[in-house]
Amino acid sequence: LWEGITVPDFAADIAAAMDALHLTNACVLGVSQGGMISQYIAINYPEKVEKLILVVTVLKSNEMIARNIDYWLNLVFKDDFKELMLDTAKKSYTGKFLKKNIRMIKCFSFLMKPKKYDRFIVQANACKTHYAKDANKIKSPTLIVGGACDLILGVEGSVELHNQIENSKLVIYDEYSHGVYEQAKDFNKRVIAYLVTNNENTEFYDLYLQSDGILYLNPDASMYFANMTNLEKIDNMEGIGTDNIINMSYMFAETGYNSDNFN
Repeated sequence: LWEGITVPDFAADIAAAMDALHLTNACVLGVSQGGMISQYIAINYPEKVEKLILVVTVLKSNEMIARNIDYWLNLVFKDDFKELMLDTAKKSYTGKFLKKNIRMIKCFSFLMKPKKYDRFIVQANACKTHYAKDANKIKSPTLIVGGACDLILGVEGSVELHNQIENSKLVIYDEYSHGVYEQAKDFNKRVIAYLVTNNENTEFYDLYLQSDGILYLNPDASMYFANMTNLEKIDNMEGIGTDNIINMSYMFAETGYNSDNFN
């Protein structure tokens, strides 16, 4: 990354990566700054975006974003990584989830401390200049998700995006902040249902597994498909490699899938 890099520059890099990987189009999901970048992918490279999901992001930078970034950059210059992590957590999470993460950050912040902050600085400054003024040109079906209690960029940005993007659906979680994608228990299910819908009922979805070779799951595959309550069938299961799996407990918990079909 170089000093002065912009959000459209990030989008151009991703478009180039898609070309290198021979991906003609894809469903694009972006969270926070990733959502800013995703907007520009849809604006500048519309043929590459089949569906778009924008999570806790904004149409343009605002006072709340600038204030937070200035404070975090000040912490960076003081090399106060612990406070940087704590402040981010306090503004991202709510309730018990926040308390759990605060304890973890206090214990492990010294282990996660980066050697240098160069990438953080240029990415933060790119956020401060973001303005997707041509967002009304986005034609891809778009799901916009925001948190009503968002203390990092506010919820107004989600509403503004919805008003600008004609073919969009807006979902606001009243009880969550910027970390809604981690806290909302139905977030993953909602996203998957939007991306791969059943023609008869958009609340149901089919799950497809696709890979050029064997698709290896993590060694700890516990809860891997858990809580996909409407999941009854998985195509291409034979493409999954299980040699490296150590833990498969509750892998299909709370689903309609018959785990006897999984070898």
